[in-house]
Amino acid sequence: MSEAVRGGDSKVVDVGGQSIIQVDIMGVTAPQPFPPINAQDGTVMAVETASVSSSIVQSFIGTATSRPGFRVTETESPDQLVVDIFFAGG
Repeated sequence: MSEAVRGGDSKVVDVGGQSIIQVDIMGVTAPQPFPPINAQDGTVMAVETASVSSSIVQSFIGTATSRPGFRVTETESPDQLVVDIFFAGG
């Protein structure tokens, strides 16, 4: 993905990094507002999250390298979605 486009209003979200991973979660509610996450010297550069509707949360993860490998898993107790982005250092 070359730019982060928010669902619902098609607003382009400014996310730093060379690649962007988009995560859409349906059937959930989340507290507002969502503070951005900025990181340095790692694989993840930034995370921007927006609530697209009352039941969809959309996040964009900016990465330090182009097309890093990643894995998405879910856990129970507590219910969580985990996005592992593999280290891109060299």
